[in-house]
Amino acid sequence: MKIKIKRNLFIGIVIAIGVTLAAIAFSSFFANLRLSSPGEKAGALGNVVGGIIGALGAALAVYLTLHMQRRDDMDKISAAILAEITELCKSPIGQLRPDPKWPTTSS
Repeated sequence: MKIKIKRNLFIGIVIAIGVTLAAIAFSSFFANLRLSSPGEKAGALGNVVGGIIGALGAALAVYLTLHMQRRDDMDKISAAILAEITELCKSPIGQLRPDPKWPTTSS
């Protein structure tokens, strides 16, 4: 119980520090943006848009990679389960077949 409380406290402190630093960064960015020339504003806007596109592209790449990996793992697991079931079915069927050396009732 105490470990969970300490972990939650740590996470809360980290989030608070992150939000504070983000607020300082954004306020500094907008203060400097207000005092800059139109060319600098366009450059800053282009950098922000480019950063957003890059971050979304990276997130999409990670999502697609994990999705394909999960699908590949599911295919491998399904194949392993089917192989195991096939092997388990062969054993009783092999035991039920009569041995050709055994006498039959028709002979």
